[in-house]
Amino acid sequence: MPVGCKCRFKDNLQKSNAINRLLRTSGDKIPPDEILNAVSLEKLDKWELTCNCKKPNKVISGVRYEQNDWYLRTLKNFATDKYYQNKGLGGTVVKRAIDKAMQDKVNVLAADITVTNKRSRHIFEKEGFVPVSTFCWKKGGPPVDIFHFVLYPPKNGTCQ
Repeated sequence: MPVGCKCRFKDNLQKSNAINRLLRTSGDKIPPDEILNAVSLEKLDKWELTCNCKKPNKVISGVRYEQNDWYLRTLKNFATDKYYQNKGLGGTVVKRAIDKAMQDKVNVLAADITVTNKRSRHIFEKEGFVPVSTFCWKKGGPPVDIFHFVLYPPKNGTCQ
């Protein structure tokens, strides 16, 4: 039996609720208002998801991307159910999200990853993302690195 399968939802409300459940239980403690924003109707089509094969409406891994500017997209809210970690699902949804963003003719992809989240860092670094800056979401919170993947990086100081 495969680890993850294509998701099937009866409607957008069921899809939104399934993603909401995943994000609420993810290790990075995403703020509730960010979860509501991430699962809003206008953002549901930007998600790349994998579901449980026996329960195709139970999301077990997902990531979404959002358009920031004509050249920049940010991968956000990356999460994999704790039970399904270390099985390759995270890398699969990240690759699919990158492919989807590339179809929109993106030049730069960004991702914000908590400094201590070694699994996520490894997945994004494997895809060619590099850390470019560190910041804090809030006072007392964990540091977060901004990762970038640049489609056309300059070589020797020039754009070729």
